[in-house]
Amino acid sequence: VINVIFYYVDADIYGPYELEVGMTISAPRGGGGTDFSVFYEKVVDSYDANELDVIVYFTDGYGHFPQEVPSIETLWVVTSGGLETEHFPFGKVARLAE
Repeated sequence: VINVIFYYVDADIYGPYELEVGMTISAPRGGGGTDFSVFYEKVVDSYDANELDVIVYFTDGYGHFPQEVPSIETLWVVTSGGLETEHFPFGKVARLAE
């Protein structure tokens, strides 16, 4: 079983929203001034290591990254025109096709 929980994040966090088959995703919230640190400090740090396997973060990559590398693996899925791969301080980077 795969459990998917998602958040909208800018300088604040909106969620959690648990995804289920056939459900409608809530409209995006926030918009700009992304601070990735907020997500890692408020969300990732609250999960038990056995509850969280990977973070998939959809972003343009522009924002403030945490000072410390998190213990949970991160896959950055970067939008067209987003930050160059070498500027991500941790995790793996994949680019969305145009």
